[in-house]
Amino acid sequence: MNLLERQVTCTSGVFVSAPMGNILRQALKIARSECVKARGSPGSCTDQALQIWDIARKRIRNIFDGHKQEIYSLDFSLDGRVLVSGSGDETTRIWDMVDGSSKVFTINDPDPVNNDAGVLSVAISPSGQLVAAGSYDTVVRIWDVETGMLIERLRGHRDSVYSIAFAPDEKGLISGSLDKTLKYWDISSLVAKRKDPVTSAKKDDKDSQCTTNFLGHTVSSRRFRR
Repeated sequence: MNLLERQVTCTSGVFVSAPMGNILRQALKIARSECVKARGSPGSCTDQALQIWDIARKRIRNIFDGHKQEIYSLDFSLDGRVLVSGSGDETTRIWDMVDGSSKVFTINDPDPVNNDAGVLSVAISPSGQLVAAGSYDTVVRIWDVETGMLIERLRGHRDSVYSIAFAPDEKGLISGSLDKTLKYWDISSLVAKRKDPVTSAKKDDKDSQCTTNFLGHTVSSRRFRR
């Protein structure tokens, strides 16, 4: 097991373990007990920095700085070489775990009604080619990792989007919102365009559509508003 497979990230109270890592419960225990001591200052896990922990050695391996507000969500690529973060500063960052460099995807088009576009949830696709972010403004956005282009906006939720995940085949994306619904989005056209942009451009492709709504949650969303 290499070092990339033995790490946990702590930031703003958000924890994520690298693929194939030790049990997350163990990682959480270590991070919670060591976090403040490691940085030596109050609010050491709420200072907009990412802390990469080596679980085996119980120490911080890297610190990534760049976000301007609290970081709400993290996701590792399947190979553990890329980390995606989402922040209240309305940006999503992609971090290279080897050299610490990052790409910044900034939201410049907040919803006109719900104009707080702080990023609450992020996900990277299984291939590592797409990154999605759910925001306070109810919109789910998808970027092409290679070009950095915003390629899709998914609208339909009536409240903030707190959770998102790609389907294993990358043809779908599911989002969970404080409006108490889960939505399944068909994004197969995005995958097709990326694989064969010339052929796809000749077709009358529609935007990604919400094909299924899952209802059932009953807890009032107002409880979780910041």
